[in-house]
Amino acid sequence: MKKTYSLFGILILLSLVMASCQAAAEPTPEPTQPPAPPAPATQPPSDEVSLPDLGGREITIAVENAYLPFNYIRLDTGEAEGWDYDFIEEACARLNCTPVWVEFGWDTMIASVAAGQFDMATDGITITEERAQQVEFSEGYVSIEQRLMVRIDED
Repeated sequence: MKKTYSLFGILILLSLVMASCQAAAEPTPEPTQPPAPPAPATQPPSDEVSLPDLGGREITIAVENAYLPFNYIRLDTGEAEGWDYDFIEEACARLNCTPVWVEFGWDTMIASVAAGQFDMATDGITITEERAQQVEFSEGYVSIEQRLMVRIDED
């Protein structure tokens, strides 16, 4: 029995030695050529972007204040807050304009902007082809995919 264990141990050891020698004997892959540098842009990027100066002009903004986290009224202070407010405040600081927020119902918001009642609206508005025929949109900045959930035991 001892001889069987010894022979078995030697076979395992020999297998390990052969396997390690085989791995070392494999050829090393040739280094690949480094990728070519990207072609220079037609115009080098600039750290400074030239923004228009609106000369302190008032910008009227329709907002519903019912679309967390974009716009809402804080219950403890009664103050309007949210991403829309933060963004527009920063944009007006850079463009030299004054935001005038007008709380307005969602159902006619887009039509009211199209009619010129407001300069713009913020409310997490989904860009659709139909709406884009009435008003001009900024670049989209949020992508939301909606899902329906049910209990695991239901189909």
